[in-house]
Formats: sequence, C-alpha cells, structure tokens
Amino acid sequence: RAGVKIRGKVLISATSANDYILKLVDPQLLEYSGIWPKDPFHPATKLTTALATQLSTPIKFEYTNGVVGRLAAPPGVSTTVLNIYRGIINLLQLNVKKTQNVYEMQESGAHGVCKTNYVIREDARAERIHLTMTKDLNHC
Repeated sequence: RAGVKIRGKVLISATSANDYILKLVDPQLLEYSGIWPKDPFHPATKLTTALATQLSTPIKFEYTNGVVGRLAAPPGVSTTVLNIYRGIINLLQLNVKKTQNVYEMQESGAHGVCKTNYVIREDARAERIHLTMTKDLNHC
C-alpha cells in the first residue's frame, strides 16, 4: 500500500456567520509505501518543502448547518494543495452526536459511494479531540 499522512495544526477562524478561514500551521507530510500495517510512515521532506508555502496559505470556505459550501483559494494554490484542504474540510461535514464515538456511513467521493468510518476520541487532559476517518475503497 501507499499513502500520505499530514501532520500540523489546523486553525479555523470565523470571518462572518457562515464564512471561515482555514490555515495549516507547521504542515509536515509523511509518506508510506510498504506492507500494511507493519511498515512506518517516513518524512517526505522534499514534498513538504515544495508545498510548504502553499499549505501555509489560508483559504476561505462557507459552512452552514454542518454542510461545507463554496471553497475559495488565492491564485497560486495548486490543485493538489486545494484537494488536501478539501480533505481536511470534508471532516467537518459530520454531525457529531454526544452519545456515540464510532460512525459508519456511505459517502460519495472521487472513488464513488464508499463505506466510511469515523472514530472520535476525546483527550480531556490535553483539551483535544482526535477524529480519524477511514474510507474502505473495497466497498464502493
């Protein structure tokens, strides 16, 4: 299998009732190529360096009632980086219920309608919420 992992902080701030700015702080890309789940992710320093400026560029998006709308990026942001932002923003389109921490659903995407799982873990001591999204490309 092969894949990419992105580490960093995501800062979201409101500019109006339905408009928000998203910015990545200290983005780091890691690449994976090997036998799942034995092999580790390795830092992709060349890719991180090449995309660092674009990944640190803030973008604007609409968000109303749990649905992400229009996405606006300044000129110079590549399609690849815009798709990375779309992937991050896609996590916001989940209506979270307080009584549950695992969600299974069918979601449409580039591969068709696929089985998608969300797992939510809360770390109250660190004041963080960990949201993991997995998409089963074998069930599309």
